[in-house]
This record gives sequence, C-alpha cells and structure tokens, in this order.
Amino acid sequence: MATWLKCNMQRTAICRLNNKCGGCSLLAVDYFEQLNLKKEKLKFLFATKKIKHLPEIKVFFKDEYFYRNRMDFAFSENGLSLREKGKFYKLVPVKECFIANEKINFLLKDINNWFYGNKDKLDVFDIKKRVGTLRYAVIRASYYLNVSTITFILNKNSEKLNEQKEILFEYCKKSGADNILLGYVKYNSDLSSICDYEIIKGNDILQERLKGVSYFYHSQGFFQNNSKVTEDIMEFLKEKIKDEYDLLVDFYGGIGTFGIFLHQKTKKIIIADNSSISLSCAEKNLKVNNISNAEVIMVEDSKPGVILDIIKDKKTIMIADPPRAGIHKNSLKMINEILPQKLFYISCNPEQMIKDISLLLEKYNIREVAIFDMFPQTDHIEAVSILEKINFK
Repeated sequence: MATWLKCNMQRTAICRLNNKCGGCSLLAVDYFEQLNLKKEKLKFLFATKKIKHLPEIKVFFKDEYFYRNRMDFAFSENGLSLREKGKFYKLVPVKECFIANEKINFLLKDINNWFYGNKDKLDVFDIKKRVGTLRYAVIRASYYLNVSTITFILNKNSEKLNEQKEILFEYCKKSGADNILLGYVKYNSDLSSICDYEIIKGNDILQERLKGVSYFYHSQGFFQNNSKVTEDIMEFLKEKIKDEYDLLVDFYGGIGTFGIFLHQKTKKIIIADNSSISLSCAEKNLKVNNISNAEVIMVEDSKPGVILDIIKDKKTIMIADPPRAGIHKNSLKMINEILPQKLFYISCNPEQMIKDISLLLEKYNIREVAIFDMFPQTDHIEAVSILEKINFK
C-alpha cells in the first residue's frame, strides 16, 4: 500500500494525529486522488489473476469525513486512544476523530472528560503486562436516527473489576449515550465485540433507517460502518435487478439489510447467516417492515447444503457479503453446482473477492464492477462485482 502515497496530489491533513494514529493512511492525499488510487489498485488486483475483459470500474462516494458509525477506542493513561501507526503496543490519545460521526465525537469527548476527572481512581489495562481493568470503549451511533451505545470492555480477570464497575456506574448515570453495556473478556483476549456482557442502561439493540426501511441491529453484531454509502450499494443492487426472480438469497445476510430492501424484486427472500444475534434482528426487521415473503435460516458457510436444497430448480439471484476471509470453499462449490442466474459479490477485501471470483469464471461472466468508498481517508476498499451465468438471458 505504500505505493499509494507516491502521488503529486498531496494536501495538508485535517487531523493533527496524521502519521501518528494508525486509523487513517490517506489523510494527506486529495480525496479524488484517493478514489483514483483505489480504482487503480482494484484494476491491478484483477490483473494479477489474469482476468480479462474487465468492465469499466465505477466509483461511488459520499462524505469524506465524519461518516463512521462505530469506533473502537482503547483506554490508555491519557484517555481514549487509537493505536499508533505500525505499533500495536503504543496508543495515541484522541480528542476528536474526523472519520467518526458527530454523535461518536460527542461521546468521545464525554468519556474523556469523565476520565480526566476520575483519572486517579481508574485502573487502565496495560497491553504489555496484561494487567488492569479498562480496555476499550466501543462507541456505536446510528447516522440518521442518532441512537447510541457504549460498550465498555473490561478485563474479567482484574482484581479491581468490581471497584471499577462502581465507578463506571456513576458515569452511566450522567452519560448522554442511550445504551451502555459492560462487556467482559479474559486478560489475554483482544476482542471488542463479545457475548459476555451486562446491560447497565437502555438495551443492547440499536436502530437505523436506510432508504425508508427500519433496521434493528445488535450492539455486538455486524452492521455496515458507513450508512450513506450503504444506501448507495442498496440502490445499485436494486437498479441491476431487471428480471423477475423466484428467489433472492441474501447469503451472509446478517440483519437482512440488502434482502429486505429488495423484497419486491423477487417472489421470496432467504436471509442466511451463522450469527444468531443478527438473525434475531433480521426476524424483527421483517416484522416491523411488514415483509411477508421472507424466511430467515441459520447456515454455516462450511455446510451450505440447506441453501442448495432451497435454490434447486428456481430462478435465483444471490447476494454474498462475506467477511474478509471471503466465501468458504464449500459455498463456492455450492454456487458452481446450483448456478444462480446472478451473483452480487460485496466485499471489504477485494483481493479475496477476486480469488473467489476466479473459481467461478468457467460458468460466469463479470458484468459490472464498482467501488463504494465505505472508508475514506484509508486504503480499505469496498467493492461489488456482478456475475451473470453464461448464456443467461
């Protein structure tokens, strides 16, 4: 990624932590040049797999600052912090984050003020020694509905755990957050999304509204980090479904973000995922949006047989939005067997996406490729590829 910075379109970075904080690598690069660099990077990745006849890559973008609806801040002796660039064990204190949305910045300031006022009482976790109590403050805030949750991640092995909880209880009484959770991890765990937690204020669910659809999502589950760009992806998919289909499978579908939005494009929707907390939210989302032509199923991508049985002999479109590891080899095998008429592959790891796509090209053509700039100021790329079964009309 270092070659990305070898461009002439430099600018003065808006953030004083540029080149210190590891969160943003492209702050000093003109934004339109960032988009161009990402486009060239994606073309290069396709070329490394010798994929020919690649369609022109489209680029969609929205706000370059104040867009993220989740930030994981680590506690340090100087308050809430992010990791120093290239140094896992060093932390940089943060007073304002230019890629986090306004509500997150409000709560960041709120927690820091509380921290400085109680610093002599607080037991901050030491990353190297692996002792101490306060590990993370994970702040999530819906972009449109302004619903917010703080999850304080604590070392469950700390001798001062109960003492620190009492201090946090006092903060919770005054906090501007709608929901506050205390989450517990072992001293040697670095997880910031957890299943071992207790609710101190509010509940463990957030809500967002995208393109007129209401979505509930779990504070410890997955939700797209950039709401406005997610809406662009939703509209892009909708525009590309021209025919009538028997079935739409929202694979790795989570809370049903894409499938629910597209429910009128098909006779039936299947939302498939392996996360029980996300699928529980998907069930709720179907109900609150009055969706009657949908079904939610629990599926491990290593054992996708149930999807194979559902799709058999149906005119199908599949959306796959896997984690960074990509589509499991068994699910790729399934896709090559059942051959849905169209496959929309959404990826936060284009290199893996292209590896997966290369295994499908005996039976599919790549019809469109697009970048959706989900992560401005960083070198991360969110890409969508549309594959169409050969000879499908």
